[in-house]
Amino acid sequence: MRSIAPLLVVCFFTAAFAASNVVVHRMAQYDLPTIGAFGSRSSALSLSLSPFTFLDADRDVTVDFFTNLTKPGLRVKGYLFLVPSTISSASRALWKQFEPILLQKNTSFPIYFALETPELRQVYDAVHTGDHTFEKHVFSVRGSPQAVGSPKTVNIQGWLRGSGSVDLPTIVLAAHYDSFGLVPGMSVGADRPTSGVTALLEISRVLSRIFGEERSRPAYNVLFLLCGGSTLNYAGIQQWAESQRIAKLESVLLLDGIADGSLHVRTVDSTAPRHLTESLSAIAKKMGVQLSMEKTPMPTFPARKEEDTPAPSRGVAPQPTVFFQNMEEALLAALPEDSRSTSEIVVLSGFPSSPNSSLPAFLSRADFLDTESDVSLISRNTHMILEALIRQIWPNAASLIEASDAVPTFHISEEALASWQAFLSGPSGAGRVSPFVDAHHPALVAITKNMGETLRDVTLQAVATPRSVLFFGPLSRTGSIDLARPYAFHVIVALCVIAYNAAIFCGFKFLPSLSVVRRLFAQKAGKQ
Repeated sequence: MRSIAPLLVVCFFTAAFAASNVVVHRMAQYDLPTIGAFGSRSSALSLSLSPFTFLDADRDVTVDFFTNLTKPGLRVKGYLFLVPSTISSASRALWKQFEPILLQKNTSFPIYFALETPELRQVYDAVHTGDHTFEKHVFSVRGSPQAVGSPKTVNIQGWLRGSGSVDLPTIVLAAHYDSFGLVPGMSVGADRPTSGVTALLEISRVLSRIFGEERSRPAYNVLFLLCGGSTLNYAGIQQWAESQRIAKLESVLLLDGIADGSLHVRTVDSTAPRHLTESLSAIAKKMGVQLSMEKTPMPTFPARKEEDTPAPSRGVAPQPTVFFQNMEEALLAALPEDSRSTSEIVVLSGFPSSPNSSLPAFLSRADFLDTESDVSLISRNTHMILEALIRQIWPNAASLIEASDAVPTFHISEEALASWQAFLSGPSGAGRVSPFVDAHHPALVAITKNMGETLRDVTLQAVATPRSVLFFGPLSRTGSIDLARPYAFHVIVALCVIAYNAAIFCGFKFLPSLSVVRRLFAQKAGKQ
């Protein structure tokens, strides 16, 4: 396992030869209109590659060292980082610390990342070991960053309808599907949020079989909700909460990364019964899962006015005055006041609550190296969630669960979980960043199709885009690495030719020792 290998881009060179194309992913660029501009602010370059010799994978490198790399006044004109397929745990930990620091900087030069290939490794080795006096590798990328003016983020939801009256109590199981990281084009979020999406899809498959039988259909509705816009101040969950018309919203369980050996339950203090919270606690104890509990106070929000909520046809959300720090805060801000106090809001994740900050929460959540997850842990935790839901939905849950070993209907499929994790964490799942993903993204197409096969009334809801965050694209470009000779090489050759001819001319004209030779040549020519 190796660390991420960087190259400095510093010198201007001539037109190149032996060009090879390479897909590169640019560091994030975004504006917070009320705060400032952040990220890599340029993209075009045509510069030579120089070795980053003072970063050794075997040395201890501090975060302070990394922060100095972007200080003004350096000769650096850009960075190209090679990301190997297998990354050491030390390198992951280092980048986890460095990522939010870089994201909160304004960097004038381009910063690119590329997945390591045999060809790029050869370039890397050549740059670090070769003699670059007369030949160097030139890295070129064209184009300028463009602001994403009209993001097309969507929510996806589907129902399992219970039997009985129209106004049945409803449980909502929700997760956000969009990821973010220092390198948005490479960010898949294998744990956060992909593991939550995977668990939601598997639970919907299992429960759909039970709801499909008339004799086992409960007097409950279950809504499965996948939200976009987590990087847009949680616009997806906000818009769903504003537009939902659920008469009896009993519980909302938000999944926020569950591929962890120990989990964290965060609940909002309210008058609602704590059915899910108590069930999760009891089941975790039975299964030996380490589960920490946190109760947060009910946030206070300004009174909502009718004119504060735009009609859906306008397509533009009001500009928020504060950034929400988590999903439940955004959800509660948009829910009617009566639902805030009567609904149990639970968040299950592998992380404690986010610290209060004036900056968006996605900065502290960013992790572009979140590319691997333990499917066995996801399976175990999905089983715990499923059992908690079953206990709340069915009065005779205890007998159903005891008999589950003999009833395959209740079994979580680890193969299905592994398949979804591999798909959503692979190339088809990359780039699921809210401003750049719409209903046609391969990951969303597959998710929508799957939900359509197991749920009813599956719909896509276009999400209005807030003006609080402005992202720039494209996320990825095709660059080239060429072998080139510097202008200095051609200048040196020209000077050598001029000096040689000047020496011959001066020698024949001015040196006395050569005058005899000159007369002999002249006499010989005269005789002829």
